[in-house]
Amino acid sequence: MTDVGGPAPRSLSTRELIALLAPTVGQEKSREAVLGAARRLGLEGDTLALEEALSILDHLAANAGILAVASRFVRERFATRALGTERPPPSVRPLDPALPGAPAPRASGVVAARLKAQLAPALGQEKSEQLVADARKQLGFNGCELTPEQALAVLDLLSSVPGLVGVTARFVKARSPRGVGK
Repeated sequence: MTDVGGPAPRSLSTRELIALLAPTVGQEKSREAVLGAARRLGLEGDTLALEEALSILDHLAANAGILAVASRFVRERFATRALGTERPPPSVRPLDPALPGAPAPRASGVVAARLKAQLAPALGQEKSEQLVADARKQLGFNGCELTPEQALAVLDLLSSVPGLVGVTARFVKARSPRGVGK
């Protein structure tokens, strides 16, 4: 069985790829999704090259929902291992400045890009950018900087959206109660 935490393999079986997604979405849903994506991408056989497995994960991550989130997570872990970087992605780094590896606190406003980056692991980069831009426009915030209060207002607005967007916004807000990016 392939372990997401070890070095990236050169190849893996479809069963191993299914097993990596199964804890999140279940064995049957994972099997259905992986085999369906492989079929749509024209991939045949049980053994996949790393690039083919990443293509399947990219295909699954392009959708919305928990399967897409799980696919992005597994893909990020494989890509990180393949590049030889051991540092966790920004979405799982601590936000407390007192902890090692935490980003430096910001003295001035919070850059909107930071807010998008906190939403992107679950929602995708494009969706995060669109959601933040729409919320900023709706709230009347202009410029590329957001104050911590404005960032929390954006998260409050996004928290009211049903589904994965709202859940993700509430998670980001709860994770940084003193202000996004601090």
